[in-house]
Amino acid sequence: MNMKRALTFSFTIVFAFLISSCATTSQYQKKIIGTWKPVKVEILDLPVIQTGAENAQAKTKSGTGETNAAKDSQTNSKIKPGEVNLSASKKDSVKLDALISRIVEREKNTTLTINADKTALKESSGKTIHSTWKFKDHGKSMVVNTKETGKKMRLDIIHVTDTSAVVKSVFQFGTLKITYKKVKK
Repeated sequence: MNMKRALTFSFTIVFAFLISSCATTSQYQKKIIGTWKPVKVEILDLPVIQTGAENAQAKTKSGTGETNAAKDSQTNSKIKPGEVNLSASKKDSVKLDALISRIVEREKNTTLTINADKTALKESSGKTIHSTWKFKDHGKSMVVNTKETGKKMRLDIIHVTDTSAVVKSVFQFGTLKITYKKVKK
């Protein structure tokens, strides 16, 4: 009889421990639930873009003065959509600058709603992006998976309070640091 009680008690303790350990949440989980508006968007780093003579100089074989222009034109033609060609002309550099400016402005004009059921909505320019989210690295980062495109995005959490949040987000052109203010719980 004592053995049954001890076994039942042990099972109950182990079961309670497993339930409580699975139910733990990140320190940020309750704080991030709500609607957020960006108040500041900073560009942290951009790729170095070589233009014109710099590009030709970089392609020259050392000691021979020969260039690999034909090889490079084949390589550049294989760039996949969504990738950024880092060896670009000045015209392409201007286009990249314009693209970056548009992305930063679009990011400034978004509304982000994070729900307790681990879904999120990002509204920008009349478009709504539906996604799911989960914490990684013990709450130090958040992985967002968009439902429409299936793309995954990682947000590194720098700071979160009940009223503000600061995250780093890596885009195809570099890293943005975004400061959000909570507008609705």
